[in-house]
Amino acid sequence: MEAIEYAEENEMVPPTSNSPQFSLAVPEVPVWPTTVSLSGPEELSTIEWYKQNNIDLYCWEVLAKGFMAKPDLWCEESVDREALNRPVVIGSDDWRLQRIQKAYCTEDNYLRRSLATELAENHGLTLAQISTLYALGISDNVKVVLGAGRAEHLDELLQLQHLELCNVAMNRLTLADETAGPREPVLITSGQFFD
Repeated sequence: MEAIEYAEENEMVPPTSNSPQFSLAVPEVPVWPTTVSLSGPEELSTIEWYKQNNIDLYCWEVLAKGFMAKPDLWCEESVDREALNRPVVIGSDDWRLQRIQKAYCTEDNYLRRSLATELAENHGLTLAQISTLYALGISDNVKVVLGAGRAEHLDELLQLQHLELCNVAMNRLTLADETAGPREPVLITSGQFFD
């Protein structure tokens, strides 16, 4: 926002993109130091502002470090809540895991994951596919930066190129609300997210 004002005041080309964190899993705390997240219903107006100003959002960590890709990763019972606040060496594997779990392992995110898993199972898709469709469906200025450990993961995501989630499914996932709309929202096969 400040960058646009600065560019206009100095007769420069304004920014055309930004790279925030965005995921169906809303981080409770910043995932990494000095990073910005646009996840969650309270950020929808900010995403719209970027759209109105012709700024594309290249979003990272859409799958929340695997939390929104693997339904059994960091089950609620397996996360040691006390360990999330213990002192650890900055930059260590313990520090990394602590930050990720503190950000993503919340009651609302477990509910979002459960709803997305149910939606995936009802439509023959994976949790990662639903999570990616969700990110792409928030706004047409949202793009996703994905990393894949295996080629089949990329193939799985390429299967989404003509799918999008309906508004009922998007609202249900955004609000983490089990009661919003019918239990089996439908997928619409019209969008084209990959060129």
